[in-house]
Amino acid sequence: MKRIFTILCIGFALYTGVTMAFAEEPVYTYQKVTVGSGDTMWDIACHFAQPGEDVHEVIFNICQWNNLKSKTLHPGQVLKIRVKATDEVMMAAK
Repeated sequence: MKRIFTILCIGFALYTGVTMAFAEEPVYTYQKVTVGSGDTMWDIACHFAQPGEDVHEVIFNICQWNNLKSKTLHPGQVLKIRVKATDEVMMAAK
């Protein structure tokens, strides 16, 4: 019984290791967003944050990607936002 359990554990560990080694990295693309009247950095960051992602970190990244010195936005300003590419986006790019 111990031998079977050991074989199952080793098999599971190997399967998990191989799966993790060959897992695909997420593909990201940039989307342009035009700031509207009344839009805030917080609102935009909340809209584009992935589940479980810290909105403060998203705001920091938006400032970095757009070389912003301030988090103050102005209507008509265009921001580039990094988003995870979906299958639809990847197919449209081909």
